[in-house]
Amino acid sequence: MKKDSHASQVPHILFSIERDKLGPILAAAEGADVGLLNNSGHMEVFAECIPKLNAFAAQLLLELE
Repeated sequence: MKKDSHASQVPHILFSIERDKLGPILAAAEGADVGLLNNSGHMEVFAECIPKLNAFAAQLLLELE
């Protein structure tokens, strides 16, 4: 059976977004204690485990309300 693989060492989410709309993503990343970086013109959120990305998603929903 073939094992699925991922190109990254850690789970991540890549966003294509206009710079002036980054506020909620920045706030959610800080609130969920996940990493954030510019990846070739895209914003990348990363964490050491999937549950942290789940916390980021929940925090982002709160920020967007």
